[in-house]
Amino acid sequence: MAPLLVGYATGYALTRRMLPLAGAGAVEALLPFALLWSGTPLAAAVPAVLAYRMINFWLPIVPAVFGLRSLRAAQLGG
Repeated sequence: MAPLLVGYATGYALTRRMLPLAGAGAVEALLPFALLWSGTPLAAAVPAVLAYRMINFWLPIVPAVFGLRSLRAAQLGG
């Protein structure tokens, strides 16, 4: 469990930094190796990074859609 937490924290820290051109894919390319260095097999690290990035992308979109709908309803109603 500890290697998974270290790998996740490393990925979280890297994705939250101001990288040139939003990282331009360098973070996604290096994150599986960060997990590998923390003890996760590379065959498991690559799909884990893909899942992490998909969740990291789609999770904020769900509340944003509801927020956008309420803003549009308030704008049309007011």
